[in-house]
Amino acid sequence: MALQHAVEQDTLQLARAVDEVLALAPESAPAVRAVLQRAAAQVEGIRQARQVGIGDERASEEVMAAYFPLRGSQQRDVAAEALQDADAEWAEALRRGRAFREQAQIEVGELLTPHQVARRLGVSRATVASWRGKHKLLGVRFDDHQYLFPAFQFVDQPERGERGVLRHLDTVLAVLGQRSPWWQARFLRTPAGALGGSSPLEVLSAADPAMSGLDRLLLLARHSGEMGG
Repeated sequence: MALQHAVEQDTLQLARAVDEVLALAPESAPAVRAVLQRAAAQVEGIRQARQVGIGDERASEEVMAAYFPLRGSQQRDVAAEALQDADAEWAEALRRGRAFREQAQIEVGELLTPHQVARRLGVSRATVASWRGKHKLLGVRFDDHQYLFPAFQFVDQPERGERGVLRHLDTVLAVLGQRSPWWQARFLRTPAGALGGSSPLEVLSAADPAMSGLDRLLLLARHSGEMGG
């Protein structure tokens, strides 16, 4: 069970890493898809093996070799140079992660925790999570940490929102669909020529946005989602 739990955690972390990679470099999607297809095929092979009784808790060396071919022994010594290279790659990965977090923070602005959002809106944390899942709130996260909520989607004036949330935000988020949350956050803050140089947030933040402006925003969101722009 411990191994199964570890695998499940690794799977979740992989899924989140894939989301971030695709958000930063959508053109890498075909390569990522190919890797995941190969991994899925290997997992399916293991599942079928267990169904016919060869997937014991401790598989034989023959079975391990068939499903997890290795070059050399797992116990072989690792060269000092290889360790140095691995350390350098890990340090670079950490640097890229910190740089991404810092840049994302600059682009998105203040982020609120689920507890802060719940207190601000006067609802439970479960409701906050439910609204995020229903595209009524936008939540982003770093690595495998909890969801954080950009402060730009909340309002203090009743005439600008509903239940403390920017009016029509849920409609825009629904149109953006399954795009990466980070991509959606950047979209909302980015000025667009189709909106007269305003950002989607500025259109939504108007006390009484003209219907034509909202229509243009929804059209922009729809086409951005379709074309990957």
